[in-house]
Amino acid sequence: MALPAVAVGAMWNSGLASYGWLNSFLIRMHIINAADKFIFLGGNNIQRMFLIIIVDAWQVIPFMMVILLSGMQGLKPELFEAGYVFGGNKLQVLRKITIPLMKQTITTAMILRIIAAIQIWLIIVMLFGFNRLPVLLEQIVLNVDQYTGAEEFFRKGMALSVIVALIVSAVSLIYLKVSGAFDEPPGKGV
Repeated sequence: MALPAVAVGAMWNSGLASYGWLNSFLIRMHIINAADKFIFLGGNNIQRMFLIIIVDAWQVIPFMMVILLSGMQGLKPELFEAGYVFGGNKLQVLRKITIPLMKQTITTAMILRIIAAIQIWLIIVMLFGFNRLPVLLEQIVLNVDQYTGAEEFFRKGMALSVIVALIVSAVSLIYLKVSGAFDEPPGKGV
């Protein structure tokens, strides 16, 4: 999330190419032979999906860890000591002290992760192109000058944008409701 999706897609596209930096590294480290280089961007849909998961995890997990670590650093150690003094084990302290105190941080991280998951389409397009793994209406939007009735496609694109915004809002509200964020009295922050 620190790098733009275009930069991430271009970097991994150049790395996963037949003569990209990843195969070059594996050959120089004598892990594989030059004749046995991997064709990362080829393969079936399951292999492509696995690559998308790896690239997305590489991009988002460190950012989520920074958010969660900053939330953990804000917790007072005395609370954990009190939990152990009153007979709690590690699992009970985690479940009854750490997670409730981290609720706001976890909520923020979850909402940002959902937004990042919806924005993955650009990385997919950069890695595989429009014709190998199409996502939504990007190909139509890109080639709009080749189609008659382009205004209809723009209207559909705008409608899909609103639908995606509504989905993100609905998932966020559901998560906030399930987590009990609406049940806390005002001013009772951590």
